[in-house]
Amino acid sequence: MDANSVLNATQQLTPLQLLNAVDLFYKGAWDKLAFFLTILVAFAGFLVPFLVMLFQNKLFALEESKIKVELMKYCDSLKEKLSQEINSKLKEESILIEKRLEKFDLKIKQGIAGAYSGVFQLQGNYLNNQKDYEGALESYLDAIPHAILKTSLILTEC
Repeated sequence: MDANSVLNATQQLTPLQLLNAVDLFYKGAWDKLAFFLTILVAFAGFLVPFLVMLFQNKLFALEESKIKVELMKYCDSLKEKLSQEINSKLKEESILIEKRLEKFDLKIKQGIAGAYSGVFQLQGNYLNNQKDYEGALESYLDAIPHAILKTSLILTEC
């Protein structure tokens, strides 16, 4: 259709028919516009929240990985700190235990030296009473180093 045929077609219509044609055209146009706007709003109402959700999920995943890394670093630093504290406490306690063991060892050596000294002295006394002066002298001489050892251990303790 060219411009003349459209002009001829509109001239043959009565004003009421022309008004009805224009009304139908605008009514159809508004209906189509409302329909497309409704679809657009519905689509945007679905698409926008969906895109926001995707963005938030990615953001949360990034935040979660950052938090995990920071938490792992923090845990590692705590482990290292605790390990150092435990090691220092163990060293302190082992030094104290060593000192205590040395004291006990010294006391045991003192006791043993005193026991040997006492045994040899009692043996010497017994042999002296039995008139075995040579055996008694030998027992007394055996008792002397043990008595000296006991005395020296007592003096080193002080």
